Amino acid sequence: MSTQAPQSAATSLLDKAHDALTAKEPGWKITNKESSGNRTTYRWEMAGSSKAEIHVFTTDSPNEAAAALRKRMNMVQVGPIIIIWNTLI
Repeated sequence: MSTQAPQSAATSLLDKAHDALTAKEPGWKITNKESSGNRTTYRWEMAGSSKAEIHVFTTDSPNEAAAALRKRMNMVQVGPIIIIWNTLI
């Protein structure tokens, strides 16, 4: 487990997500909690094979939140490049 996230609105929200997740699926365990700038992240694993990750960004306004979300969506990895019938996808 890396740096412990300080208690904030983001960690309170993530703690609620953790409680809901583990109530339905007790096999999920938190493997990482970290805070960096305005982002707080929790990562869960189940039996070392399945993983889930939630990022909560704290901003000063709804407009900043929307801009941060758009920026983050552009950073998400879609997956490996696949070549099908000599066509690069």
